[in-house]
Amino acid sequence: MITKAIPRIMIASVSSGSGKTIITAGVAALLKQYYCKESLIYKCGPDYIDPLFHRKTGCIVGNLDLFFSNEEEVLSRITKEAQENQILIIEGAMGLFDGIGATTATASAFHLAAVTQTPIILVVDTHGMALSVCALIKGSVEFIPAQFHNKYIPAIKGIILNRCSPSLVQKLRPIIEELCEIPVLGAIPDTPSLHIPSRHLGLTLPHEQKNLSLLMRSAVKMIEQNISVSRIQYIADQATSLPCKTDVCERTFFYYQRQDTKPLIIAVAQDEAFCFYYEENLVLLKKNGFTIKYFSPLHDKQLPENTAALYLGGGYPELYGKQLEENQIMRKNISYRIKEGLPAIAECGGFIYLHHTMRCQDEKIYQLCDVLDGECFWTGKLQRFGYITLAAKQDTLILKTGERIRAHEFHYFDSTIQGNSCIAEKPVSHIKWDCIISDNNQNTQLFAGFPHLYFPSCPQAIYRFAQKTREYQTQLP
Repeated sequence: MITKAIPRIMIASVSSGSGKTIITAGVAALLKQYYCKESLIYKCGPDYIDPLFHRKTGCIVGNLDLFFSNEEEVLSRITKEAQENQILIIEGAMGLFDGIGATTATASAFHLAAVTQTPIILVVDTHGMALSVCALIKGSVEFIPAQFHNKYIPAIKGIILNRCSPSLVQKLRPIIEELCEIPVLGAIPDTPSLHIPSRHLGLTLPHEQKNLSLLMRSAVKMIEQNISVSRIQYIADQATSLPCKTDVCERTFFYYQRQDTKPLIIAVAQDEAFCFYYEENLVLLKKNGFTIKYFSPLHDKQLPENTAALYLGGGYPELYGKQLEENQIMRKNISYRIKEGLPAIAECGGFIYLHHTMRCQDEKIYQLCDVLDGECFWTGKLQRFGYITLAAKQDTLILKTGERIRAHEFHYFDSTIQGNSCIAEKPVSHIKWDCIISDNNQNTQLFAGFPHLYFPSCPQAIYRFAQKTREYQTQLP
């Protein structure tokens, strides 16, 4: 069997909010600075905010998710994408063992580390603790979820203490290393200036930081002074070689074969209000012949020239309701183009944007595109949160009847119109509900709903989207 040596680590923790994202970005920057190692950074799970920070390091980023992809596909992807002189860094999701349905480790960071045989560096937030840190670490080392018995068990190879004073580090380090038999790679003191604030969907976005460049430089300096990056590099270099899964059939073989040289232009919303996209989705669009042109529903007045398809991703439209409403020219342009047949995919925030109105947390109501005759409204709590599989109840823009695509929902808004073109089903509880609007008064060129779709889980959907777009393009003047 052909194998490939891929230096790699996973930076994980026992809970969200432990500092994984800023530490991941800082470590990647230092590995490049001192070891000339370019990092390939993957976020474990369906998160689309943390990769926005990873991208600010200049690294190639993406998501690895064991609900969206199976184990062989994940291994195949890693061995294909990792290049010589690169180090692969995976940032864990939530707590190390937190997987599907809250009671399983399936699709957790631990599961991903097991499948990819990646050594783990555990970030431990010590705020409010002293000796109890040992119990937390030892429990994480010894706990093995039932489904992983008799399987490869990933090893925690190092500890980073976060929000830990220098004096406490000196006391705790020898005790941790003696009782837990794991080296402490360093400790970062409590530094409020390095804290990235959060809101209802996760971290605030990179463009919202007062001085992102200063924040990143400060984080790199703090990690350089307090963490042994050379030991991190050593741990990464000791990772087991992985089998090259050359026999795995890549599901993205459904590539649209372009019949002419005219670009197939897809307008993709990208600004402060709309920025939640899986990198793998954009890659698959390009592989199917699309040329991506980014535009701003906030600042632009028209869709890009020669637009033949539209992709409205998620984001925070509720934070920019006034600006979106005031840009009437763009709203009317999008409404007209979709109603006259422009193929369009709209997810979550993009779905909200297509509604008649949006009622926000402060009860203010904003006029939106009026493509969909309904209202979106703030509910104050998560709605239908988590992984889902969508099954088409009828032929739609991208799915044939019975076809399935995997997705994730994460939103506090709801709508007076949900659609009934698909059935959504949760993977553990098997709770089901109708969703997705795809007919829009017999216009079958729209696929819109709250789910964030993972295109590679059903690549024929994007192949079909490309076909429909090419058909539409031939009708344009």
